[in-house]
Amino acid sequence: MAPETSPDLTLPQLVLSHARTHPDDTGLRQKTQSGWTDISWKTFAERAGNCAAGLLELGVGPPRHVAMFADNRSEWTIAQIATNLIGGVALGCYPTSSAEDLRHALGHGDVQVLVCQDARFLEKAKEALDGLERLTHIVLMQGEGPGALTLAELEAAGAKALSRDPDLLGAFIGAQSPDAVALMVYTSGSTGPPKAAMLTHRNMQAQAMAFGERLNYRPNGVVLSYLPMCHIAEQAMSLFTPLFHRTAVAFGGGLPTLVEDLRPADLFLRRAAGVAALAGRDREGLRGVRPD
Repeated sequence: MAPETSPDLTLPQLVLSHARTHPDDTGLRQKTQSGWTDISWKTFAERAGNCAAGLLELGVGPPRHVAMFADNRSEWTIAQIATNLIGGVALGCYPTSSAEDLRHALGHGDVQVLVCQDARFLEKAKEALDGLERLTHIVLMQGEGPGALTLAELEAAGAKALSRDPDLLGAFIGAQSPDAVALMVYTSGSTGPPKAAMLTHRNMQAQAMAFGERLNYRPNGVVLSYLPMCHIAEQAMSLFTPLFHRTAVAFGGGLPTLVEDLRPADLFLRRAAGVAALAGRDREGLRGVRPD
């Protein structure tokens, strides 16, 4: 299905557009201990804007490179869009990265801010921080940790800055170009140190058009995110293709709960054979799970 919005919009501009035209529709879903929590496009845009303003409040200047080090979570998407909103470049680190691999990605990528999932990821990250002079701030999505700012604190600082200056982000949004680099994805490093592939918004738009048509992404559909978000396949499936097609993204419990996470009636099945294989289940485990 063809997207409703202009393909020349950047990723943050897409989020803002959806927030204006369909503010109450679900943009993200997060599984918690009490069930699924829906995040509307309006809330998604507000949180990304607050996070972006918070980064400016921290004094994060060009090139504004921000790395995510976490499992698949809605906060990853919010932080990534916030980075792009102020003209920055996001990159993801594998949750299983060794300290050496993490240090290489953060150093080679000139990362200034590292967004970790929680104290467990922070502890692992600390092993890789020696010599990374450009990395000045660490933010935790969940919980607290020594020397780290919480995502809630970052968003609160940004909200306060926006209350003082509602046009704080206007110039950044207006200056965005589809040809600007928005994402760095690191290779596996099988032939040497991992190398960064730089993707522009236009690169991602081309892939979103191809994936969306082939896999039937559609407005108000829901796609489950389960492969590592730092991988280009999951970026395509769970970030930029859904944004271009106004499809919501659900973040479940990962591999242990894949089949369970696919069962909600409003969740359409994505890559069923791959899910079955990754979950270590046979196809009988997916009985009753089917496209809308």
